[in-house]
Order: sequence, then C-alpha cells, then structure tokens
Amino acid sequence: MGHFSPLMANRDLIQLRWGTALLIALVLLIFGWFGLRSTFVYDDHEFVMRNPGVTQSSFTQIFTEHYPAHHPDQGLYRPLITLSYKIDAALFGLPAQPHLTATFFHTTNIIVHAIVVLLLVLLLRRLYPELATLPLLICAGLFAFHPLATESVCWVSGRAELFAGLFLLVCLNVFIYFRVSGSRPLLYSAAFLIAFVLALLSKESSIVLPGLIVIFELVYFSKIDRRRFYLFFGIACVLAAIYMIVRISLTGRLGPDIQAYTGITTSFGRVIVAGKVMLQYILMLLFPTGLSIFHDVQVNFWPSLIASILVVGITVLCVILGRKQKGFWLAAGWFWIALLPVSNLVFPIGSVMAERFLYVCLIGLALSVAWILKTLNASMKVVGLLGIWVLMLSGQTFLRTADWQNEITLWRSATQVYPDSFVTHMKSGDAALLMSRKSEALDSYQTALLKLEKQPLMYQEKFRPAIQTAMKSLEDPTSEEEILNLEAIHALARAGKFDRAAALYAAYLELKPKDVSARKGIIDCLIRLDLFKEAQPYLKAILVEYPKDGLLHAKLALCFSQTGKPDLARVHYKRALEINPQDGITWANLAILEMREEKFSEAKGYLEKAIQIQPRAQEFRYNLAVCYVQLGRKEEAAEQARIILKENPNHRGARKLLEFVLGKKK
Repeated sequence: MGHFSPLMANRDLIQLRWGTALLIALVLLIFGWFGLRSTFVYDDHEFVMRNPGVTQSSFTQIFTEHYPAHHPDQGLYRPLITLSYKIDAALFGLPAQPHLTATFFHTTNIIVHAIVVLLLVLLLRRLYPELATLPLLICAGLFAFHPLATESVCWVSGRAELFAGLFLLVCLNVFIYFRVSGSRPLLYSAAFLIAFVLALLSKESSIVLPGLIVIFELVYFSKIDRRRFYLFFGIACVLAAIYMIVRISLTGRLGPDIQAYTGITTSFGRVIVAGKVMLQYILMLLFPTGLSIFHDVQVNFWPSLIASILVVGITVLCVILGRKQKGFWLAAGWFWIALLPVSNLVFPIGSVMAERFLYVCLIGLALSVAWILKTLNASMKVVGLLGIWVLMLSGQTFLRTADWQNEITLWRSATQVYPDSFVTHMKSGDAALLMSRKSEALDSYQTALLKLEKQPLMYQEKFRPAIQTAMKSLEDPTSEEEILNLEAIHALARAGKFDRAAALYAAYLELKPKDVSARKGIIDCLIRLDLFKEAQPYLKAILVEYPKDGLLHAKLALCFSQTGKPDLARVHYKRALEINPQDGITWANLAILEMREEKFSEAKGYLEKAIQIQPRAQEFRYNLAVCYVQLGRKEEAAEQARIILKENPNHRGARKLLEFVLGKKK
C-alpha cells in the first residue's frame, strides 16, 4: 500500500466509534464473567505471591533484579511486569491464601487486553481505510476473542504478553503515522523510543520490533522516500542492541539455565521438534482446538521431521506468492518474526510450546485477514461468514475462560486434552491437595503413577519420588516425618497443613541446613501456628545472610512483639521500613506495637502512612479510629468508622465504635 485515502466520512467515523465501544464492552464481559472470580494459578504463586520483587523490593530495586527475583535460573528480566504486580499489591493487597480470588490482578489483565484491542482498531483503520466499519471490527474481534488469547488474559502471569502487545502496537501506530505524514519527527521518534523501551522491559521477545517494521515497509509502502523508515529502523536496532547488553550484564545469561524439554538431547532434535510445534501453532491459529495450560509435545523423529518440512514448504510458498500478493509476506513474515525468540530454534527456552506465545501472532492474523478482505473486495456474504466464525470463537473463548477459575478447573481441562499424560494428572493432584481435596488428590496421583510407567526411565526416576511422597503424606499421616521432598512439603504448606509442613521442613533442614526455601517455609509455618519463639532462631540465622531482606526483618519484629520484646520488635520494624517504606502491613504492625504501650500519637502517624499505601484496608482504619478516640479526636474517629461502614456495613467493631463516639458526644 503506497498511499492512504482521506479520513472517513463523519457517518463512518461515528459507526466506528460506537462499534469499537461495543467491541470493548464485549471484551470486558467475555473475559470478566469468570475472570474476575478467578484465583492465582500455576506460576502465579512464584511470579507474584512469593516474588520478593513484589513483596519487599523497592521500586528502584525492581529494575536491577531477575524475574522473579528469587529465581535467577530463569534468566528472565521483566521489571515492568514486576512493577505492575507490585502496584496491584500495594493498591489492593495480595490474597491471604492461594485459593482465594485475585480479582484486581485479573482486572488489570482484562483492561490491558481491551486497550490492545483499541490500538489494533486504530492500526487497522490506518492501514485499511478502504474497509467498511463492519469488516474492520470483525478483524479486530478475531484478535480480541480468539481462544488463543485466553491464556495471556486469564492468567496473571500472562501479563508479559499483554504489555508486550500493547507497547508494540503503540510503536507500530507511531511508525505508520510518521511514515505517512513525516511531520514532527522529534515527537514521533521520542514516542516510538519510549514505547519500545517499555515493550522490552515487559518481555524479551519484543526485540522483534525491527523485523516487524521491515515487514510493514515491504507490504504497505512503496520505495519512495525511505528515509523515515531508516530513521525508525535505526532507532529500534540501536535500542535492541543496548537492551541486550544491559540485560546480559544484569542477568549474566542469554536464556534460562534449564532445557525446555528433558527429552531433547541434541540441537538437531530441538530444531525438528520446534518445527513440529510451529506447524501446530499454524493449525491452532486457524482451528483453535485442544487448548491446555500444558502441551505434551512428543519427541518423535519422523513426525517431527515431516512437520518441519511442511512448515518450511508453507513458508517458501508464501514467499513466492508474496511477489504478486504481498499479503502472503505479511502472514508468513509476521508469524516467523513474532515467534522466533520463543520457538526454541535459535536457543532453548523454558517452554517447548505455549498458547501465550501466539498473542502477538494473533495481531498478524487480524492484519492478514483484513488484507484478504481488502484485496478480494469481499462481499457482505463473505464478511458475514467471517463474522459467524468470530462469534463461534467468542463462544469458545467464553467457555475457555471458565477453565482458568482455579487450579483444579485448569488442570482438569488439561487432563481432558491429554488424558494419557502423567504430568496433567500429577498437576491435578497438586491442585486438589492445594484445595484440601484429599480423595481427589489421591485418585489423580494414582493415575499419574500408572501413566508414568509408560514413560522413559529418566522421567520415572525424576517424578516418581515426588508423587509417591505426596501420596504417602495423604494415605499415612504417621509417616510424614519421613517425607523429605521439598516440593511435596511446599504443597502441604500451601494447602494449609502448617503443623505437618513445619515438622517436615525441620527434617529436611537437618539434611540441608542452608536451603533458603526450606528455611523461609518453616518460618512461615511457625508464624502461622503462633509459634513465634520457635521461629526466631531461623529468622536470626537467615538475616545474617540476607540483612537487606525487609520482609524477614518484619517477620522477626512480629515474633519479638508477640513474645514480649517490644524494643527489639521496634528496631526490626523500622529496619524493615527503611528497606521497603511501601510495606503497609509493617506500618500497621508497628502501630499496633505502639498501641499496646499506649503510645497512640506515634501509632496514629504509622497508621496514617499504612492507609496511604493501602487505603482499602479496613482494619487499618479501625485501629486509626481507636487511636483518635484515645487522643480525644472524636470527629475524626467517627469519620474513619463511617468510611469502613460505607464499604462494609457488617463491620461490628466500626459500628460499635461509631455508636460509642456518638453516644459520648450526646
């Protein structure tokens, strides 16, 4: 496309605005119906709930840490995603238990997806002004409601894909506007640069932007005046190079330390299996069936080789056909460029196959379908059939969002897709254990062992002990002291079996006394059991090694506070707040310490800071109201009580306090 037509008529513009508003409303409805009632699942526990970057690091520290901070072996660097989690946690708090809903975290994901859809509408309108409003919105809807987008939107840990898609679309919109107008080069260049930096800080695969710009230049523009293209392409390449240097210097590696799939032993095997996966991706884009959080990719030589040959053949065919119809270049180019960093072709990554990797690819699918409609000058009958397809996909997406409600529904759906996989049954058992469903967990573990018998010896040796120990803990509680598998102990702790988990952590630490994960685990269990004195030695020992861990200081302060050592508690609370001044809970706990010693003036100041960080925390406000009463500031106490009762009319403490204050006034 070498030129762009004038702006749409007012009537078409109004239709586009209303149509886009309806599209966004449907996005919020389809993804929010089940999504807003969903919990954290799978990697969310590590990437959000147990991520020190979310719970204790300062906002500046986030930009020098791995993602997540306690798993440097992942080789990931996504500070903007950690920052978004931290903001969500600061505003709305983290769920107290893994099985509780994480409404606001899911709300953020859904809103970001809606913004991405809006940016795609703007891009489609600019690239295909010949298209009427209806086909243009149907193309955007193909992206918005494609079932493959569900993993990125409904999984909190999928937020990296959403942010990458958002900022890449900002970059492409800015590039198109500047490529056409040529005006305000400094403004457009600055906007492009900032958006690309944010994309890179969201996910590493955003580094493909220079390639996407090349595809746009080849498909949509003639060779006339390519200086504007060279400007933006140069900026993107320089930023990508700087980013790689910074990333490698911070993480010390290009990718993860672990192989993506333990059955792959050679580079050639990895490449042909990647080819097989790429063919599956193509089929899933067109026929999205067999969706699952886990994909059991088998390492079979001949099927993988044949699939790789087919993928190469399809690509070559698109290149040849693209000489006459550049839409083929768009489809093949976008597909390969967007997927290359996560394909395992260049280097191994942490996953062989994942639906979230196709989120940015779906943008290319929408653009390619729009190209077909424009080129064929499609009739309303064709547009109608496409609309029916999108409606069918929307229904499938709505049903798929229900699978993401919690761990059990997620892995139950995966088991239906891969009934012969020991992994899906094993994870279903873990999910049932997390939700305290003992009989269901036993059934899943037993099935997993049966499926595992058909696997190579390397898998049996790796996974059988963990499954057997988990089963043993459920079948024979008296033998739990013999369980020394750390993952099984973590599962017990997550399931709320704190007394049993504490005993097992202690046994484990007798063999591996320096294991940080086990030490933190037993500390949390002892605190949950109100064994504050017993937790102190573990906390003191680990703080010698990690003196700048604010969360550990806060936990030690709590233990001192509960064992009659207020002076020591005060020291560690203040140290924790020096490290992380945005920890609202620690401010509130320090205030409670002062209230016990009737230092209500100091407590009031600490609680006011806690409320600034977490304004919706009702107990913070209740304690502040108590301080106001003790200080004789009845009006302010009443105001805090009214705020609590406005959000929670059933809060007995606030109601009694308000009645007391008003009665005393009378």
